[in-house]
Amino acid sequence: MKTWSTALISAPALALSVGLAGLPRGGVAAENAPSGDVAIPAEVHAQGEKLYKKNCRFCHGTKGTSGKRLSGNEKLVDADYVAHVILVGPGYMTPFAEHLSDEEIALIVTYVRNAWGNAYGPVAAEDVAQLR
Repeated sequence: MKTWSTALISAPALALSVGLAGLPRGGVAAENAPSGDVAIPAEVHAQGEKLYKKNCRFCHGTKGTSGKRLSGNEKLVDADYVAHVILVGPGYMTPFAEHLSDEEIALIVTYVRNAWGNAYGPVAAEDVAQLR
């Protein structure tokens, strides 16, 4: 049964699928790709930023510089690691697996991996789904 929130998520998920179609995936292959070679569609970046601000900025800051720094963090090269951290919430971090869809997590991972001077490419919802 779809609720209003899943209906709202469906539109960004469709946009993510269309926006990321044909771009390298964010798993192991993308880790080895030179950073900065793949442009993230503006709509995908904006959707990821909105989700980041809603779910992550209180601990990591608007610019990714609070708490566990995301700006310039070398661990962001591994998209699977970043998605896993968001899913399970190691240590003091809240696990988001029950609160966010694969599409939403993919948008957030894509955003943090490509904001604040980071340039590691996109992540697809299918990559996140494989980690659940």
